[in-house]
Amino acid sequence: MSNAVLSEQGELFAKPKGSLPPMLAQYQDYKSEYPDCIIFYQVGDFYEVFFEDAVKTARILNITLTTRDKSNTDAVPMCGVPQASVDTYLERLVDQGHSVALVSQINSATSAVMPTLLRDEQGLTKTTGKVAIQRRLTRIVTPGVRILGQGSASPAASLVVAIGFEGETPAALCWCDPQSGKVHALEDLTEDELARQLETLEPKEIIAPKRLSERSLDFRNTLLRRLRQALPAAIFKFRGSARRRAGSLRDLSLIPGYSGRSSGCKFGLQLLIDYLDETVCGEQLPILEIGQAASHS
Repeated sequence: MSNAVLSEQGELFAKPKGSLPPMLAQYQDYKSEYPDCIIFYQVGDFYEVFFEDAVKTARILNITLTTRDKSNTDAVPMCGVPQASVDTYLERLVDQGHSVALVSQINSATSAVMPTLLRDEQGLTKTTGKVAIQRRLTRIVTPGVRILGQGSASPAASLVVAIGFEGETPAALCWCDPQSGKVHALEDLTEDELARQLETLEPKEIIAPKRLSERSLDFRNTLLRRLRQALPAAIFKFRGSARRRAGSLRDLSLIPGYSGRSSGCKFGLQLLIDYLDETVCGEQLPILEIGQAASHS
């Protein structure tokens, strides 16, 4: 397939869901909800990837790029990796700075066969089988949250950082090594202090308030411009209240070290911990306390 054809196929994400088969419509739903992730979608013993995600994934992993229907001139690009070795491929994608959301089967094709009565043209009934595979988001793997499956190599320590502020108050910096669950925070930072802290920490991901991005589309905001100059743009992720899901938030006031923090610091902690919980899909990473870190001047 030529690059031009692949480019046209990548635009299928913009097509109405009604024009797609149910499986691809569900893939599209997950992609819309997690646009900064490559979606790995389990089909039997493989995790399959579609549309422009497939083009990108096949190039990075050096695996075969194919299509779902070779006879269709508007065929959907796809590639896949074995479920048994998926963690190996996830680590390679994460090493390149990508995040991956895994949508896994929660029942098998065999267990999903539901007896159904059908009426034939003579008015007689007969029993047939209908496969109803159920899937759900099971985990998200990111450069900062490398909690992989059993059998994967022990991931290197990595930090996820969140920037918090309220109004014109000084910024706060909150960070966590997801492998240890240790959270630290620094408050009342000037722009210079915040920039120096980030350069020292060398985080894998920086979670920033969405409104910081919205105010900075032309990069007139000096803080964001300075950070982007010092750090790779790909590590920034912007989150706001729109990302919060009903029932997904924990009560941070129950975590030792939370009470007494500034409003900006509490906002940063909420951003950080919401993001970490988001990656484990309905569970919560164990966080024992929030410590006060030493400043690196």
